[in-house]
Amino acid sequence: MLKSSDDAQRSCEGTRIMARDLLTAAADAPISTEQHPIIQARLLAVTITSSGTQGSQDPEVQRAADFAAWATLPQFDPLTDQDNQSLASRSAMQGNVALDVTAELDTYELGVGLRELRRHVELRLLSRKDATAWLLERFRTASSADVGRVKRTLLLVSDADTVLDVALEVYALEGLEDWLATGADAVEAFGARGWATLVWLVGSRRGEVEYFVHTIANCSGVDRSERVSVLEELAGFHDPLVRARVLDVALDSSLQDSERLLRALARGPMDETTHLARGELEFLQQNGSGP
Repeated sequence: MLKSSDDAQRSCEGTRIMARDLLTAAADAPISTEQHPIIQARLLAVTITSSGTQGSQDPEVQRAADFAAWATLPQFDPLTDQDNQSLASRSAMQGNVALDVTAELDTYELGVGLRELRRHVELRLLSRKDATAWLLERFRTASSADVGRVKRTLLLVSDADTVLDVALEVYALEGLEDWLATGADAVEAFGARGWATLVWLVGSRRGEVEYFVHTIANCSGVDRSERVSVLEELAGFHDPLVRARVLDVALDSSLQDSERLLRALARGPMDETTHLARGELEFLQQNGSGP
């Protein structure tokens, strides 16, 4: 017997309320308690099925149904234990879920995958870091026509700190330099929101900052003089690769900024870049610029 429209509407509204409570529940609640989101989700799965709203087009009901389905996966069987799981066990479980989710995202066309990723992040089925790693892989391999879509999604679900963490971590594990280049491009997309991350990286004096020199030079929304000051600091690094990148920026900059950077590079430490910077300064002086 079919439910009346009024009954269906009441069931849908009840499920929405339950979904809203579920999705705002504290994620760090003790796993063995009845208040934990996973256990609530299992109860919700029964509610959705029995209330006849399983096939509903209502967005909140659909999100709740997805979360309920995820929570009943086999890897959550240990949640029926009375004892709380250790933090390490919980972390391993979350890692397995992230692998399942990203494997599913890989099966979709890019546009659908990006939409599903946003939904999984909203439901807390995928951490910001795992979402960022998936997006950076897409960013790294996307065609010029698709890069913009990936970048917009990255700006919505991540931040510059997480992008940098992922890029450095993958580079350390796999030694792939294009991950650093991709990370630098992605951080640049955040503009002034990513400036503090770039300043931190410079202060860390890590060699990987080489790939972020142009990002620092081009960071939109940050005062030009402030950007040049950070580049001057990089010019004093002992890493010749970092100094060579600063020289590239200097040669492409305005006359005023170029002189500032060339003088910083000319002070050393002594290397090929020092000699090149001094030669460029001498050329500027002979052509009527500088003291």
